[in-house]
Amino acid sequence: MNSKKSRTIEEKILDCLDNKVKNIHPNLREELIQKLKMVPEAKSVSKCKSYVSKILNLPEMGNHTIYYWTARGWSIGEAYVKSKEYAKNNKNPNHLSPYSREFWMTKINPQTKTYYTEIEADFERNSRRPIRKEYWMKLGFNETDSITKANEVKTNNNKKGAEKGKTNSEISKYTSKRCKEYWIIKGYSEEDAKKLVSKEQATFSLEKCIKKYGEENGRKRWLERQQKWHKSYKKSNFSKISQELFWSISSNLDSLEHIYFAQLSVDKTPDYSGTNNEFKLKLNRVYLPDFIDLKNKKIIEFDGVYWHGVTGRGNKTRDKERVETYISNGYDVINICENEYKNDKNATIEKCLNFLKK
Repeated sequence: MNSKKSRTIEEKILDCLDNKVKNIHPNLREELIQKLKMVPEAKSVSKCKSYVSKILNLPEMGNHTIYYWTARGWSIGEAYVKSKEYAKNNKNPNHLSPYSREFWMTKINPQTKTYYTEIEADFERNSRRPIRKEYWMKLGFNETDSITKANEVKTNNNKKGAEKGKTNSEISKYTSKRCKEYWIIKGYSEEDAKKLVSKEQATFSLEKCIKKYGEENGRKRWLERQQKWHKSYKKSNFSKISQELFWSISSNLDSLEHIYFAQLSVDKTPDYSGTNNEFKLKLNRVYLPDFIDLKNKKIIEFDGVYWHGVTGRGNKTRDKERVETYISNGYDVINICENEYKNDKNATIEKCLNFLKK
């Protein structure tokens, strides 16, 4: 770059945005460059800075806050990640928080004239949080009333958190490895980000959960994740409740290699895009069994109330012929009614597992 006296207006603008204002979003940065070129009074770095700060209402400090980044053109999700990264990278390793036990154990208790014990330190750090009983006890409430007060604050905070989560749902896209935005903000291209998302989804398999967390806890964690993902996506031409049953069944199977149902993709990972992954079974014509184990030739048909109830819109004769076709071609079939499942989910799951494993 030329000396300060001989620099062009554009060079001064770039110096301002890159070294004085800093952290402007790339897209907003390009817009500002073009705007500043048209501003006659923006002839120096300091005047450029004043102009930019005024039109964007920029806070000088506060890199650790979301507002600092959103004011500079970043989305709320990007700003959340940026603020957290800054706070993490600029944390003083020698700084002890008054919310930590270690902070108090390095200090003298004025009551005992000796260093705080662990119990005393825990009381002091907890007394700074309204969600803990110690906070209210220090204000003079008895222990019973203090517990009640703390629980009231927790309940209120949970409600606020739920509302905040709805308002700032975009943030989750930038904090989950299963969203492309998480990888893009780290510098990956959109194409590479999609590949990484696919890889992350594929790694959360039932087998790996069992290996990592043990048989019982692994199956429980895997099923909870499926149910969570399931609620996050819209259904297509299959019932939501049938998929709930099939995920519950799948969590108790040793392998999904030969298993097919709507929300289980061909690579045996969850697919909640709305695509129907039911297996195309070619017999006298093509059928789509609700749930099929190809290896053991077992089929589960889920009879939803809407299509198969008393006033259902399905064709009962056609349903009967389909089941007879399955049986005549060597398949075992079991029909599960929606009401049967709703009335006793555990018993229905057990019934299906016994059918599949016998």
